[in-house]
Amino acid sequence: MKVQPPKLDLGALLVAYVICKPGVVADKDTVTQAFKKFGPELMVPRLEFVDTLPLTTNGKVDRTLLTKIYLERFAGAEVVESAVIQQPQTPEEQLAGIWASILGMPAKNIRPHDDFFTLGGTSLQVATMISDIRKTFGIKIPTTFPYQHPKLADFTQLLQEGGSAIARVNEKDLWVRDAELGKDIFPVAGPVTDWKSDGSVFITGAAGFVGSALLAALIKMSHVREVICLVRATNDAAALDRLEATFTKYGHTSAISHPKIKALAGNLADANLGLGEEGFASLAARVGVIFHVGAHMNFTVPYHTVRPTNVGGTLAILKLATTTKQKQLHHISSIAVYGCARGFLGTAESYEDGDLERSVSALEYDIGYSQSKWVAENIVWNASRNGVPVAVYRLGAVLCNSQNGATNPNDYVTRIMKGCIRMGSYPILERHRFDFVSLEFIISSILHIASTPDNLGHGYNLVTPDQDPSVSIMELFATLNKIIPFPLKPMDYDEWTSRFTFARDDPLTPFMPLLQEQVYDNLTRWQIESDPTMYRNDNLKRALKTRPEIWETNPNLMEMMCGCLDSWIN
Repeated sequence: MKVQPPKLDLGALLVAYVICKPGVVADKDTVTQAFKKFGPELMVPRLEFVDTLPLTTNGKVDRTLLTKIYLERFAGAEVVESAVIQQPQTPEEQLAGIWASILGMPAKNIRPHDDFFTLGGTSLQVATMISDIRKTFGIKIPTTFPYQHPKLADFTQLLQEGGSAIARVNEKDLWVRDAELGKDIFPVAGPVTDWKSDGSVFITGAAGFVGSALLAALIKMSHVREVICLVRATNDAAALDRLEATFTKYGHTSAISHPKIKALAGNLADANLGLGEEGFASLAARVGVIFHVGAHMNFTVPYHTVRPTNVGGTLAILKLATTTKQKQLHHISSIAVYGCARGFLGTAESYEDGDLERSVSALEYDIGYSQSKWVAENIVWNASRNGVPVAVYRLGAVLCNSQNGATNPNDYVTRIMKGCIRMGSYPILERHRFDFVSLEFIISSILHIASTPDNLGHGYNLVTPDQDPSVSIMELFATLNKIIPFPLKPMDYDEWTSRFTFARDDPLTPFMPLLQEQVYDNLTRWQIESDPTMYRNDNLKRALKTRPEIWETNPNLMEMMCGCLDSWIN
């Protein structure tokens, strides 16, 4: 459950109450490891061991009382801490003080071997930690540093050593080696399943913005009799609840009431998708096509953190596609696979087929998420060269659902727009461009391409023809200023980033290290993106030749921005 401390800048705390079965003895480390099996490592809750849970008169858990008890104890700990607090003397004590302030716990409770994330730290709080370390120690640490050295003692020692000890760790050897995976995956003997006549569809990522829209479109297709959705949850009922919450959030019809939707609790990061051998085999025999949308999207964590879901999950999906009967795999990727520095390093055009090798040098300066998507694509293409039927769709910047104005609140562009509106300013980056597309365009393109077997074996850059709506930041905010009640001011990039608040509720906080961290020649990632590459979409144009009206599902920039404005301001 979420508990909001009185300190508004601290943000809500995730707390789990644990009751041990009779005769069972468990410690926090054991329970923490169990939690990690059900969700991202960076969402580990604070654990409270209790004998019983208070109930309401209706027999339900009294969350209000639990919150009150926790906050009273939380406040008591703060009083004790403030009564005995002393000025930190050692670097380790200083760092423990920073962690304590961020995590909302007494510094004395933080031990040298404690892990920041096991204590309840999140990627959102990493940004605040980096800022506080910069102020306290006068040291700039890379965004990935806390993930690679999460324990207090190790963290402190490396801070003291400085120099190369805190340099950004390059995981290139790991992700380049991982790109060789999938070469041992071969198709099943026999014909490829015709998914239109089979009617059973399997989809990952249906609890996300794009995945839920794809699910909503699939269940409307007459030849689809069921859509099985892999959802990270403890059981199938909880998985369906997650889908229902997502459908409500993004304005789709009810998931629970639709007979075609089958929710399946699992996890991309687990062996056999968390289904067990029998469950995996049963699923492989049941479904006729796979739409792989799911991914661990985080813009601050290093490659090894997203690797289990984005790389291991893709391998598991390919295994599913090539077990019992051969199924088409429609793999949803991103134009991020080309690398943020691709244009900066001289690659003017990015092609849809056979163009990933040229991304390696550009991806060295990119985030772990982009590197993992590049690896996942390489794995898919390795299997494709062996004859596995696949198609790859690289999404541009999905701005919104142009029909109802829904946006993804955690999306990079959404947070940038909200953050700039909140600041009242935007950075001057003359050549930085966005390739915006609508959700309708993305979904219509994927389903049309997937309907024809001749389209298999290719990649598709889902951007508009000749990238006409590709707009610079300057053009973007000039358009925004025409429709917003309070126009934003252009500002020098360094001055703009110096005004970051690092507040918990600031939309830009998760991205601040990326916007401030210099990765190449004293430039940040956003700055080196200012020399864009042209995303060719010749395959997409060919595939949509029989459905030219799909291009029209992409409104012009002004129309899309007007649709998004309410969600950006609110």
